[in-house]
Amino acid sequence: MFVDSHCHLDFPELAQDLPEILGNMAQNRVGHALVVAVSKPEWARIREMVAPHDALYASVGVHPDYPDTEEPTVEDLVQAAQDLGNGRLDVVVNNAGWTHRNRPMLEVSEDEFDRVYAVNMKSIYLSAMAAVPAMRANPPQADGTPGGGANSGGSGGQGWQRGGDGGSGSQGIVTPGYGQGGGGG
Repeated sequence: MFVDSHCHLDFPELAQDLPEILGNMAQNRVGHALVVAVSKPEWARIREMVAPHDALYASVGVHPDYPDTEEPTVEDLVQAAQDLGNGRLDVVVNNAGWTHRNRPMLEVSEDEFDRVYAVNMKSIYLSAMAAVPAMRANPPQADGTPGGGANSGGSGGQGWQRGGDGGSGSQGIVTPGYGQGGGGG
């Protein structure tokens, strides 16, 4: 089974074809899809959209390339996720990422370098500080499995682009050990 961890099935050009998309997912063994929000006002609408479909899940968050979007606090995100999960927060994917335009490192300003690390590294620290206590407070699952959750960084550091950039390097520092018996903790 496959999981689509980032889709925008709420976009009008896709939402109009949702029954066909769900059929294609089933036919191609895509058992779950995470519908990703691009702005805070969409959170409730996406939750309503995915509710009747067992294969679809809603997320909370914003896309950084929507400059007119209200930026939620990490606490807003944790609370909204708990609201989606009936009081539980089980998974956090720290997928923020920013980098300067691809060019030689000696042409990158210190301000740009600092922004790469503020977005790609500090955001993970801040979200973990808010999310991990919420995950630790999860009640046991119905089958008795203890509460808890998973906290994961992005995968941008798994590869290196020709001409390399600071964004991939910074994400590589915090990327979980995929395929090495480890995971984000």
